[in-house]
Amino acid sequence: MIGFYHDPETDGAWSIDNIKSISPPSDPGKHGSRYRVARRRDDTTFQIHSGVADAILRRPVQLMPCQPGTMLCHIEAQATEPHEVFFTPMVAWAICADGEIRPVTPAGVNDGLGEPNEGWYVKMPDGKICSANAYADHCAFDSADELSAHFAAEARKRRPAQEASA
Repeated sequence: MIGFYHDPETDGAWSIDNIKSISPPSDPGKHGSRYRVARRRDDTTFQIHSGVADAILRRPVQLMPCQPGTMLCHIEAQATEPHEVFFTPMVAWAICADGEIRPVTPAGVNDGLGEPNEGWYVKMPDGKICSANAYADHCAFDSADELSAHFAAEARKRRPAQEASA
């Protein structure tokens, strides 16, 4: 998990475990902000683009096994109802450098797909479905049917606004 990063703007490949700190961005909230990185070995510093900093901070630093039967849920919005719910077996939880805990499937952290959107949930072994990210508008459901019904209701609420703007 602790690997190498190659940044053509700096000095090539360097080990991520050599990072001592990553400072807050120079212009918070501004696209293209730069972060200052201090190296552990020699305290030298250099700057990296915000997208690079985000990728480094989302990197797992530790894995914790999950309970058997834990599944990552993907919600696929349909033009017609119901919304489909797909399940992928989870193998672990990733504790990441940014402090977030992310689901791990055989395809990788967040199922190998980057950051989740509001449609990513985790089905726990007891059957409860909980949000897998901070972007969810509803945190827990008792079943996949309830989860699907929630997303169908949200789609119905948005449909008149979408039709009016068309």
